[in-house]
Amino acid sequence: MATPSGAGILKVPLTGLDQRYRELRLPPERARKAALDAYLESHGDHEPLLVTDAIEEGRLVLVDGFKRAGCLEEQGILETWVSVLHLAAPEALVAMAAANATRRGLTELEEGWILSRLYQEHGLDQPRLAELFGRHKSWVSRRLSLVTRLERGVMDDVRIGLIPASTAREVARLPRGNQGAAVRTISSHSLTANQAARLVGVLLAAAPEERRTILADPMASLLRPAGPAMAPSPGGGLSSAAKAIRVEFLRMHAAASRLEEVLLSLTPGSLAAAEKELLGRLSGPVFAKTVALEEKVEAAFLAQREVSHA
Repeated sequence: MATPSGAGILKVPLTGLDQRYRELRLPPERARKAALDAYLESHGDHEPLLVTDAIEEGRLVLVDGFKRAGCLEEQGILETWVSVLHLAAPEALVAMAAANATRRGLTELEEGWILSRLYQEHGLDQPRLAELFGRHKSWVSRRLSLVTRLERGVMDDVRIGLIPASTAREVARLPRGNQGAAVRTISSHSLTANQAARLVGVLLAAAPEERRTILADPMASLLRPAGPAMAPSPGGGLSSAAKAIRVEFLRMHAAASRLEEVLLSLTPGSLAAAEKELLGRLSGPVFAKTVALEEKVEAAFLAQREVSHA
């Protein structure tokens, strides 16, 4: 797509935008994406996307607005407004970070990806990167180290939204070669960010021969300090029925923790009115099932305990 250099504000086809830098940004969180979708459906895309025409002749390379571009594509929008700047690749990458400095900001991993691209592909050393970003050299070093320590598979999982960046930051504390197994456990057991951080701490403190057992049943280790009743009895194993019930209790505890974390992260305007109505309707049956389940638990366990203590 040929465009004059420094053409200002243009309306262009979305499919014509070069999104080579999309891999440097993470997919939006569900609540953030839902709010953005609702806003774009109601108001349209009034803020131009930021592009540059100075990286490759005849191409407009997207610098900022990847989430909005993705939402517009999903809504079937064919064209959008862009603000065209004349930025070479290093300048464009710095502009990408600067454009997000006054918003929600970038995660440490996103900052690390941008810095790594500037360091490896454009030959900018750490003192120069610190100067460009207005940061101390230690800030640059920590983010470059995060990218270096993470296994490729873990970074790919973050990029497609399987695990959050905060979890990847914790997993990076583990030696390379051990991170993939930890991520699989975190995902399969749906651990919260806090639980993932605690799991990494437990793994780092454990002997090598203990790690497989911890990964097979992470909640047993995470709940033991606060809930010793959740751990297997020291005198022997549990029956198959007790094991099945215990697993479901642990899953319920993890689900409740995840829900609490999501609710605490909500900000005013995160949910549209229609979304609140839908979630309110969904909550009713869940609460009813919880009450019914509490009665069954009381009849099966608590009443029996009272009889045994009589």
